[in-house]
Amino acid sequence: MASADADLFRRLGAEYATLADSVVNPFLTDAETRVTTGFPTATRLYAVAYLALHLYTMAQSSSSGGGGGVGGAVVARKARNWEIRYASSAATANKDLEETSYGRQYLALIKETGYGSPRTVFQST
Repeated sequence: MASADADLFRRLGAEYATLADSVVNPFLTDAETRVTTGFPTATRLYAVAYLALHLYTMAQSSSSGGGGGVGGAVVARKARNWEIRYASSAATANKDLEETSYGRQYLALIKETGYGSPRTVFQST
């Protein structure tokens, strides 16, 4: 990732202004692979930065006990024989993005640019 992307990440996420490139870049790389190249260039830079900020914020929340890495939300529990089912991550993608201000900014960019749905922005891997 170019340092300009890391700079944009830190500028948009002022509370993360002191993070080193080595911390920021993995999240930018992850976001870069998820955001379609169909965005206009300037808008895409912001989309990548907002998604990376969302991913970083969620990772910090998870590492401090705010979440888990299993998958989606628990949709069923069973007391005997310990049956637990999780929602698929695709079913909870929008809900996940709405959990941080950065995810909401990312969704707003999608709506503003006429993409309409985050599903059209994610590329299958």
